[in-house]
Amino acid sequence: MSALAAERDRELAAIAARYRNPQLHRFPVAVVFAVPKPEATP
Repeated sequence: MSALAAERDRELAAIAARYRNPQLHRFPVAVVFAVPKPEATP
């Protein structure tokens, strides 16, 4: 096996190991809208 193919296989194995058991992470998020007053009034 060439060195390039071996490196590719190692990289693919590392990616597969990283995403084998995904964990759900929840965190608070805030969104702020800044609208100029003339545009906010009808």
